[in-house]
Amino acid sequence: MARPDPEILKRLRARIWALERTAPAASEALSLAAAIDDALPWGGLPLACLHEVVAADAAGGGFCAALLGRLAARGPVLWCMRRGSDEPYAPGLAAFGLSPERLILARCDDDRQVLWTMEEALRCPAVGGVLGEVGAINLTAGRRLQLAAEAGGVTGLLILPPAARPTGAATSRWRVRAAASSPAPWGGLGEARWQVTLERCRGGVQRSWLLEWRHDGGGLAVVGSLDDGRLQAC
Repeated sequence: MARPDPEILKRLRARIWALERTAPAASEALSLAAAIDDALPWGGLPLACLHEVVAADAAGGGFCAALLGRLAARGPVLWCMRRGSDEPYAPGLAAFGLSPERLILARCDDDRQVLWTMEEALRCPAVGGVLGEVGAINLTAGRRLQLAAEAGGVTGLLILPPAARPTGAATSRWRVRAAASSPAPWGGLGEARWQVTLERCRGGVQRSWLLEWRHDGGGLAVVGSLDDGRLQAC
């Protein structure tokens, strides 16, 4: 059986999303990497929406930091965390494009305060992006964040632990875990890598990729796909 034309599929997905109330404009998408953009009906990560990231380990924060660094080009970004959580490592954030003058940290007492702070910030058009870490979230809270993102035109990223149940309210849901880096030419650790899986996306296809951050200015790059459990070079 012949494989469908990817361009036709992309246009059909865009038309389907155009009928959805929450569909972002085609121009409002953040390019991640060519292989991932092709799997998304918007040609990238849609802005002014809520996206859930299930972090299988601490590497999920690094992946979200890389996305937040890209959003910082649109305005200052806010990172909401619970008191007692591990503090972000400033030099590491800078490597992802998150300079101190573009990042605001909000330390909250509990998940409820994190969600309230996120909702208020998402309604502010002057903010480039909002990232929040919570232990759990219900459908009502997820919908409130999604509506706030649409109202303010601000993109929200929500980090959840592996045991947290997805709300179903977010535009997309991703699962991220650490992956082994390739050896650096000078020895030691190479570029940061993640195994990234698109678990849910209306109009998209569930896929997994091996993603790398290029600190030389190349940004995110797909270095392999992980379909059916087999690593395939791209």
